[in-house]
Amino acid sequence: MDISLLALLFTLNYLEVCWFVGYKKYFSFNQTIFLTSFIIFQVLMNYLIGGKISIYLFAPFMIIQFFFIIYSLKSWTLAALYTLLQNTIVIGSWAIPWDPAYILSTTDVISYQQLDFYRPIAIILQQILLFTFIVIAKKISIRYNIFTSISHLQKRYVLQSILCFILLVSLTAIRQIILQADFLKFRIEQYFFLTIILLSLSSIFCYIVYMISHSYQQQQQVSFLAKKLTQETEKISLANEFKHDYRNILLSLNTYLNENQIDEAKKYLSSITEYSNTFIEADYFSQISTINIPPVQGILITFSENCLKNNVPIQFLISQNISYLDITINLLDFIRCLSILLDNALEASLEVTNPLIKVTIEQRDHSIFVEVKNRTDHSISIEKILKNNFTTKKDHQGKGLHIFIKLLKQYRKTSYSFTQENNFFAAKFALPQKEE
Repeated sequence: MDISLLALLFTLNYLEVCWFVGYKKYFSFNQTIFLTSFIIFQVLMNYLIGGKISIYLFAPFMIIQFFFIIYSLKSWTLAALYTLLQNTIVIGSWAIPWDPAYILSTTDVISYQQLDFYRPIAIILQQILLFTFIVIAKKISIRYNIFTSISHLQKRYVLQSILCFILLVSLTAIRQIILQADFLKFRIEQYFFLTIILLSLSSIFCYIVYMISHSYQQQQQVSFLAKKLTQETEKISLANEFKHDYRNILLSLNTYLNENQIDEAKKYLSSITEYSNTFIEADYFSQISTINIPPVQGILITFSENCLKNNVPIQFLISQNISYLDITINLLDFIRCLSILLDNALEASLEVTNPLIKVTIEQRDHSIFVEVKNRTDHSISIEKILKNNFTTKKDHQGKGLHIFIKLLKQYRKTSYSFTQENNFFAAKFALPQKEE
């Protein structure tokens, strides 16, 4: 296999990984199309100029990918992770079926006729390995929630990510240069050494990422349990105080009744009911805990705490267990959509005399259904609020719902709607569930 064909197949491998691993999770549709166009340009260079020159176009391609991820996801760690993952999949898929035969041919251990006979078999095996590694990588990412955990890290690891990327690109470029037949005869040991270093570097980095992901999930769970413990402790304390004063409260109420002071008794009973609401109110945590996605739990807990601070009553309806596997769009986009609806509902409720927010997240008709309703005192023009930059709030840019719609329009079979019914403004969206 000459260097031109080798460069072409490497190019196509990068394109396959870009679409099957990067699309929607690391890259937007427009970014993926741009990267595909760049790959097509590389293929043209492969035929017009030659493989030895087109090989050097891999460096700018990887740099473009790196900064695309930083621009879209604002995560240097994810950019380094994807670059390592992409190279591991491609290099690993070549190392087993083709590299040994190519080296044996270059060193005259086997003839070029034997290599030509083995070539189509090697290409088929390489493609099988490539897609096997892609499937394994995606399953591991889903199983351990690596993408989501890394994307929510507070620390950016800018320097470490840049150094890792530079090291990876440099070693890959040197390895590709050595792979040319003119150099390989004299540098077989260096070639194997670089291959082992690249695969080891990727393995170590991926293990570190896994440990960070695991630690993040544990921290989220501990934080959730700590907040739930604090809430339960406060309820128990209030209940004990109420129990201690229960007899005196009944005696005071009986005094009003004995003296036939019905109006005073009603007011006193109303004050008792209001006081007891602090520890017999709905348990938000038990419903939020049915969503087995720590970042979503965090959003809902923070939202409920903000509502309580602003004296805005909320009602949650989350009846079924929902996990990462049920969210069929990018989880970051799901969180952004949910946050926009929650923030809008809370901001609107601060201007209402008798506010109430209802949040529903459930599985319905083979889809994940999300609805956020807030009570309103006036009619709302749906057409106006959906316009970009429209807002009724001071010092706001009015981009929330516009961004919400833009995010959902990226995905097929998602739906959304905005309605006003019975003094409530309702914003809804639905995602299709994965087919069994």
